[in-house]
Amino acid sequence: MRYKTQDVFSIFGDFQEYVSGPKFPTDELFQGYNKNVQEDRMPNGDRLNHLRYTKGNIQVGIRAFRIDIIYAFNNQYCNDQEFMEETLRLLSLFANFEAGICGNRIALNVNEFLQDQNLSMTHKLSDVFGATDLYGQSDEFMIRLNNVKTMENEKFNSILSIQNANVQNNQTKENIPAIALNTDINTVIESNKMRFDFDSLSDLLMAMVQESEDKKIALFQKLGLEA
Repeated sequence: MRYKTQDVFSIFGDFQEYVSGPKFPTDELFQGYNKNVQEDRMPNGDRLNHLRYTKGNIQVGIRAFRIDIIYAFNNQYCNDQEFMEETLRLLSLFANFEAGICGNRIALNVNEFLQDQNLSMTHKLSDVFGATDLYGQSDEFMIRLNNVKTMENEKFNSILSIQNANVQNNQTKENIPAIALNTDINTVIESNKMRFDFDSLSDLLMAMVQESEDKKIALFQKLGLEA
């Protein structure tokens, strides 16, 4: 069985105006959220604020050069559709604010895992990727694949990473053998042009989520698992 843990959408640009302080303009955008302020050290030695606003299973991270929307799958009702809706809703808050929102890169990072009792999934993966035929049965597995694709007229790295891991049962604190799956769908660095604004993000986000899901569905079919 697959278990999703979190989706993270990131937009990269110049957001120093939001974190310059001492008063943060984003406080009025995220009333009712818990706020945490940390510092990032820049390569030149400067210290810049890193803001985090948290409410329920959603966290908004604001740094000088990126904004992250972090959606945790912490109950059975969480799903990708809600993640997309909440991400666009939160980004719209920035879009309607004086400083606006615009970036030169975007990324989607999705984390989930499969149970791997008795290394059964590790052995299946070794078979599917041909490692067993080459070297015999393996008790560890790790692979990273990147397929560059064009979506909505933008080039994206479409990365799938698979490796052994341990996850902890929150109730029993038991460590459970697992296979960690990560997809990282991010724009290829070809231009520094600030071209990703709110109006362009809806179709792009949908395409990125679909690409992430398609990669894993193809894998699950080979492994004989339900998507």
